[in-house]
Amino acid sequence: MEIGEVLIIFFLILCAIGFLGWGVAWLVQNELPYVVASLLIGVIILVAWYRDRRIRKTRVTSETQSLLTNARRAENALAEVRESLLRESRTFEHLRLTARDEINFDLYRQRHYESMRLADSWHSLKRSAIETRNTISAGLRRLGKNQPNVKSRQSILAELENVLAGLGREIDRGALIVEEHNDRTRRLRNHIRDNCGTKGRLWYERLEDRKQRKITDT
Repeated sequence: MEIGEVLIIFFLILCAIGFLGWGVAWLVQNELPYVVASLLIGVIILVAWYRDRRIRKTRVTSETQSLLTNARRAENALAEVRESLLRESRTFEHLRLTARDEINFDLYRQRHYESMRLADSWHSLKRSAIETRNTISAGLRRLGKNQPNVKSRQSILAELENVLAGLGREIDRGALIVEEHNDRTRRLRNHIRDNCGTKGRLWYERLEDRKQRKITDT
């Protein structure tokens, strides 16, 4: 590089420094307070926006986790009772129902009680699961409106929709098994009435009386 080029570059640098110094001096004398105030306001707005976004994101995440936890807990509880119903059905398969079956009255009565208890437990859990499903559906609508980040919203909604679908499938599966289970329980009840002598008939009458009183009380 020739000496002339070096001098030109050096001159341009000096001019840039001088112009920058003049600009700073002019801002100090004329506009600097307004510039500083504008910058401060901009920083405050930016910090407030970021803080609000973090709070909303934390609130949405917390609500989502709560909905997911409740749904999975309800689904698992229904699945456990469904498995118990399947085990009970296998126990029914080993019962040999015969005419003049008085000797097995106590065994049949115990099996009937256990069958009724499991079915009642499933129906109670089903009601709770339906409430949870309705809560999740409302949460889906609310999160769909309030979640600002599109990708985050899609991820959250997809996860909740999957859990909601799983809970619905478990309710449907359990309903079919409970229906079959109730048919077996009904056949056992009638067998006790018809084939377990006086004890069986009295037991059946007491059972029907309790059912009628329950219906009247409700």
